[in-house]
Amino acid sequence: MPIQPDKDKQKYILAMKLINIDTREEIPLFEREESICHFANEIITDDYIIVLRIDWSDIRNSDPVLDADIYKNVSGLKGDRIRTGPWHHTEKKNDPASNKTIYLFKFDNLQLRFMSKISIAVGGFLDAILEK
Repeated sequence: MPIQPDKDKQKYILAMKLINIDTREEIPLFEREESICHFANEIITDDYIIVLRIDWSDIRNSDPVLDADIYKNVSGLKGDRIRTGPWHHTEKKNDPASNKTIYLFKFDNLQLRFMSKISIAVGGFLDAILEK
């Protein structure tokens, strides 16, 4: 079921992607049942496993916050969770380098600049898309 961030306005999020500004990679996000977030696949580094999600329950400056949960990488599996830091909530801000409003996620030696691409429906949504 598409996420409905604002129940009064009948706006539904049909799909969402993050676009890495530096690599142009488009990262499709997915939903989890009973959640108002869009999730990215895990980012795995030598030392950490990073789970990014767009949180539609936390809107700042008219955009949802990019949340991050970070875990120790224990042989490719999630170990202990790193306690919350400044990287846990990333707001969209103006980026002078790209002249766009972006998420600038920073943790350890990792820096990622993301734009978001959202497909919405207003007033209702389709139950199916048929292709011929």
